[in-house]
Amino acid sequence: MDGSSGGSDPFTGSGRYVPEGQDQSSAAANSHFPVKNYIFFDNISPSEQILGKLREFNKNVDQDQAVPEKSLDSLIPLIEGNTNAEGIKVLDKLISWPQEFVFPALDILRISIKQGEVSQLFCSRPGFIDLLVGHADPGSPAPCRMLVMRTFTNLFRYEDGVKLMLQHIDIVLQAAIGCRDLNTKNGQVAASTLLLNFCVKLSPVDDLDAKAKCLQASGELLAGSGKGLDPEASYRLLIGVGSLVHGDDGCKALAHSIDLPATIAVCQSSDTGKLAECARLLSQTLAS
Repeated sequence: MDGSSGGSDPFTGSGRYVPEGQDQSSAAANSHFPVKNYIFFDNISPSEQILGKLREFNKNVDQDQAVPEKSLDSLIPLIEGNTNAEGIKVLDKLISWPQEFVFPALDILRISIKQGEVSQLFCSRPGFIDLLVGHADPGSPAPCRMLVMRTFTNLFRYEDGVKLMLQHIDIVLQAAIGCRDLNTKNGQVAASTLLLNFCVKLSPVDDLDAKAKCLQASGELLAGSGKGLDPEASYRLLIGVGSLVHGDDGCKALAHSIDLPATIAVCQSSDTGKLAECARLLSQTLAS
């Protein structure tokens, strides 16, 4: 599922997740959480637009970082969602470019890890997560930070990526929290969707420590609600929190310990209907 696509809402539409054993009238009262499925950012960017930027930047990076211009064409299959051995080698070099030049390569990485083989190769790359976290630091351009969040989000598609995300949960969540100063909808939604995917993975798992980290990170991002946090970003954080606390008294207690109910209550006054409704239902869940 594309994190930015339109169409039927997977959380409130006819295809929404209804937990086993929950009757339809109860589900109708809360069609927002728990969430069962991951969200991905699968939209494909125009190949000529990306390659044009790469050709331009390839002339600006240091000589030892540049690649033969003809080799950039090997990236086209990756941009189109296919695999290409030469393209993977080229991309592996490009994602180490300086922050001011790396964003087109990060966009290709985001797209290419939709393929299991490509995802597995990059997940086995030494220092892969540290490299991406570096591109997401506050000094990086906003497009880099947003694309790192989208790439992390897309790594949840395959088990290798999920395992890597959980192994590095601390630094990945810190990178997401660090993106709270992004003032674009795309950046805020990307960071929030990453948190949501963590929550979806952890909700059925007996790991209170990891859940606590996600609740804390969600709370820190939600704290921006009064400072212009995008409603969709807020909504995805709320349904992630809802997925963790649903039927889990331990998580409810954790949420109260970090004063999440007060943060969530702010969203009840939102002009966005589904956000206000979700906040109200989540507040009721936490009070039960």
